[in-house]
Amino acid sequence: MRKTTRNKAVLFSVLTTTLLLSVATRSFGANETTNGGWSWVSGASGTTGVIDGTTWNFSSQRKTTLTSGTVITFKAIGTGVGINATDQLMSARGGANGMYMDNSIVSVTGTQLVTTDDGCTYGVMCSNRGQFEISFSPAATDPIIHFSGLGGGGVDSGTNGKTTAWTEFQLVNSGVTMTVLGQQNLGLVGSNRIELTTKNPTTSCSSTTNNYGATASAGCGSIKLSGTFTSITLQADLNSVNNAANPYIGGRLEDAFIMAVTVDPALATTTVAPATTTVAPATTTVAPATTTVAPASTTVAPVTTAVASVPTTVAPNLPSTGGSESGVTLALLAVGLGSVMIVVRRRMA
Repeated sequence: MRKTTRNKAVLFSVLTTTLLLSVATRSFGANETTNGGWSWVSGASGTTGVIDGTTWNFSSQRKTTLTSGTVITFKAIGTGVGINATDQLMSARGGANGMYMDNSIVSVTGTQLVTTDDGCTYGVMCSNRGQFEISFSPAATDPIIHFSGLGGGGVDSGTNGKTTAWTEFQLVNSGVTMTVLGQQNLGLVGSNRIELTTKNPTTSCSSTTNNYGATASAGCGSIKLSGTFTSITLQADLNSVNNAANPYIGGRLEDAFIMAVTVDPALATTTVAPATTTVAPATTTVAPATTTVAPASTTVAPVTTAVASVPTTVAPNLPSTGGSESGVTLALLAVGLGSVMIVVRRRMA
């Protein structure tokens, strides 16, 4: 009899695991504020123009990279706003402790910006001089924008013209909540405007000394924007007030100021492309195990017991030894392969 045992082959199919991290956060434990390291974006230094001896770059972009890797870029859009190649400390225009979200902001180096007065009439609002776009890579949640030195003025001794001018901002992004975290002569108007509290500023946030009739310091402060942003756009408006019978006419009344930005890297949003891990098919095949039991053949030689026919022969009379015998019966018995002859004597009395 043949007995065959077959083990089933086991096949593990391909296992594919797809991991999608749409909102990956990178935590560095504390806020980070732009602090120097500014440079022109490649191919975006724009065109230059000189105002009162200072060179400004229009239609330009300037960026810096934080320790966490977050890249923050300022972009000047329009002919009435520009960026300077020389960066400045926030304290350079009177920023001081107590005016910002914390005292560390005073010592950071921000980017220097300008709102020009080309085509403006002093004493009235000159709207939409251009836009400043601040972009974040990766996107930033609840960024904080810092301002220093919003305001300035001039005097024309020949005509006794005195005028102050300052930048106000309108947030272009819709539905954003803004919060003042610290300020000097700076506040919010409505849901989307950043304006001076007293609209007759000097050029310094720490002084009201001037000769052009200003009654308040320049504007400094920290404004938080709630939400997650890849970019924030601020429309720059130039406002002004005349402090004498005649406006200032002896030159330009551009408003130069400094800005810096704080982000929380722990809230920076990073999108990670789907990562697919494929485990190659692991196939374990157990070859059929065949057990063959050879037929067990036991041959027993036939056992034959043959009893040969026993003829009865009466032998001739044998001599008598004390009796008469009528005859002898001979019997031949064959057992197995041998034979035995038995002689039976029968006495006859």
